[in-house]
Amino acid sequence: IKDPTFSKMEKYRKFADPSNGINPFVPRETKSRGIIPLFFWMINLIVSVLIKLPLLILLLLLLIIGHIVKYLLLIPILTRLFECFLNFIVCKVILLTYGYFTIQEKFSLPNHPHYVGRSITSRIKSGDVIICNSTNFMEIIYLMYKFSPAFMKLSEYEEGKDQASFMGILDLLKYGLSAYYPTTSKPTGEVDDKETLRKVLKKAKSFSRGPVVIFGEKTKSNGLALLQFSNVIDLLKEEDGKLMTDVHFIGFRYAFKYFSPTNPICKGVSHCIQTGAQLVNRMEVVVEHSIMIQELAELKETFTSALRGHITSRVLTDMNEVSLSWKDQVKFLEYWHSTQHLEYINKAKKNE
Repeated sequence: IKDPTFSKMEKYRKFADPSNGINPFVPRETKSRGIIPLFFWMINLIVSVLIKLPLLILLLLLLIIGHIVKYLLLIPILTRLFECFLNFIVCKVILLTYGYFTIQEKFSLPNHPHYVGRSITSRIKSGDVIICNSTNFMEIIYLMYKFSPAFMKLSEYEEGKDQASFMGILDLLKYGLSAYYPTTSKPTGEVDDKETLRKVLKKAKSFSRGPVVIFGEKTKSNGLALLQFSNVIDLLKEEDGKLMTDVHFIGFRYAFKYFSPTNPICKGVSHCIQTGAQLVNRMEVVVEHSIMIQELAELKETFTSALRGHITSRVLTDMNEVSLSWKDQVKFLEYWHSTQHLEYINKAKKNE
């Protein structure tokens, strides 16, 4: 991988992965614009602040209200139909507003017999798991538009152990727009993580809540590397080598000229403004269906290890695996803010 991000900002190198020098937490470099592109960018920036951002807020409020009102329908199938309709309309408008006019969707191996003639949504049903990498808020909007899924909340109750539950619409928006890491205190008594996960997936299937999305990294990166996955991914593998349910992977990456849509520093509002200042944003979605992933569960190595290796070698081939996790990003963000904002800088100087 060749990216200017590697050579810039030396002071953040201590947060890079020691094995390959990749730092998945620093923002991708913003390239300078010429006079004419800069002029049009300034106009677009004004439009983004005065029109696009207020429209986004209104549409998100509509989503929140809709996702509360849907439960008044009581009948699961009617609730599901209303949810799909709401997500399709509102999220499509958001994507178009922010320049995602065409989204390139493809399979990892387009010519494979399993994929020929199929759409990316085929064979993805309620109760299935979709594992995704995560770089910015618009990926959540895309997933809601395309699949109307349930989103899994991963709460760490013990070092290296997460418990699964559903993520509500407010938690989902917090995750998408900010540095939000759901944690909880250690529960009393025995905890059967696998059984808890099984109940969540069963509920998604029984109540027609759609496929269940897991952001395996539990945070957002700059798209240059794949962070360590939650232990919940390993729990999907049963003792007999089979998976608890059909597991799919959807990967996101971006081509950009001036400003990268990835948002590893979690500055939601300012990032939305800058993204909206670009007339066109390009998202590429790469899909791997469960039939290609099931065989990974039969390998002797852990499912997480096999899956991450498969993703970087065949799905998102321009990404590397790193040994860093969301906790490393927490440390990075603390240091980032201490070097970026005047109030933090002045505070640090007083403490010296």
